[in-house]
Amino acid sequence: MTNGYASIVDAVATCLRATQAQRVLVAFSGGLDSTALLHSVVQATREVKFKLSMPVIALHANHQLQPDSDAWEQHCEQMCQQLGVIFLGQQLDLDTMGNLEAQARKARYQFFSQSLIDGDVLLLGHHKNDQVESILLRLFQGRGLIPMRSQGRLSAGGFARPLLNFTHTQLRKYLTDHSIAWIEDGSNRDVSFDRNFLRHTTIPALVQRWPSVQGSVVAVGQSQQHLFRALVHATQGIANQVPLHELPQDTAVAGVWLRAYLTHRSVFSVTNKALEEFIRQSRHGNGVASLALKQQLDESSQQVFIHAYADQLYFVRPSDHAGSTQRLCPGDSLELPQGILNLLEVAHTHDLAMQCLEPLVVRLRAGGEKIDLAAGRRAVKQILQEARVPPWRREHYPLLYLGERLVCVPNLAVSTEIAPLLVKDLVKDPETGQTAASTRLMVAQWCPND
Repeated sequence: MTNGYASIVDAVATCLRATQAQRVLVAFSGGLDSTALLHSVVQATREVKFKLSMPVIALHANHQLQPDSDAWEQHCEQMCQQLGVIFLGQQLDLDTMGNLEAQARKARYQFFSQSLIDGDVLLLGHHKNDQVESILLRLFQGRGLIPMRSQGRLSAGGFARPLLNFTHTQLRKYLTDHSIAWIEDGSNRDVSFDRNFLRHTTIPALVQRWPSVQGSVVAVGQSQQHLFRALVHATQGIANQVPLHELPQDTAVAGVWLRAYLTHRSVFSVTNKALEEFIRQSRHGNGVASLALKQQLDESSQQVFIHAYADQLYFVRPSDHAGSTQRLCPGDSLELPQGILNLLEVAHTHDLAMQCLEPLVVRLRAGGEKIDLAAGRRAVKQILQEARVPPWRREHYPLLYLGERLVCVPNLAVSTEIAPLLVKDLVKDPETGQTAASTRLMVAQWCPND
């Protein structure tokens, strides 16, 4: 066993042990990188010293872009038979319009995602050279120096890249030392593709001038990632509602802060341009801004928003407004998709105290509601606007009814019908001399969860 063999297999075994996966899936194109990965995974799961016992499944995405695509798939299936690995191939239908590289990647990862179940880990064969290419590509596209993640979540399972510390040359030697064949894809030399241009023209020129440049690029990328992780850690625990003045004053710095803030909420795919425009709108004119985002869940994604309103930043998730008519008894709490509604006992001096002797009906606002107040009949819409309740909260604001009569807008208004405004409602305790209500008084407290 050569040192190169030992280090590669050891790295794969260490990675698998850390993931605690029940099954390991390998993205297997048949090329040099994925072949070295698959072979090392087989060794790691079969050598007694690693104490790893798990099924190995090779996932082959046939993009059907080359005349030899079907022959490559057959080669991969035969190699899996020789290694005793389960083979799962999928022919992909690509939209050849637009960026073909992006379309192929999207279809490939959709296939990978659909193949993963809970307890799976998908191993990808990216190595140090790929890391350098990705960092430089992002740099030249103006997207920062963020390197590839070594691991993360993908669909119901996770993914890992155990070969990031190894070079293309080391993987080639690993295969040649063990007489293992791999596929050479001629399209990898087509410099009309950005990544191939970097690989065959830009990086060799840089290496010729600065021999250690690849290690330096990776080190800089990792340093930037460490700084961002430190910022993510520093923003941990920040609530979904934040005063806008707490954001850094510099727009670019505020954009980085927002990106860290959103990372905690599983929002990853947002451009710097979108964040900077959101910040600009929040600081000019009426200070109102909204930005729709995609929140990544374990097996899917959902649309979420950040809003700027009334000098506050809000992170808002969608909520289910079905089944909105419920009952709330004095002293109890009701958990709604939008937040928690409490009916708490208070002193008669509370501005929004109300006489509440029976359960109230909770309905979400639908529009057009009015309530009788001491100052006259008022529209709920106007009450919410004057209180500067954020627009997205107004649409389905919880309201309290006594029978069919609206008697309370939680946190904001109480109908004269149940407000303890009369002197006859108050009595004096003969022992303490303190005045108190003759009946139990409650207040409706609404705590939205966005």
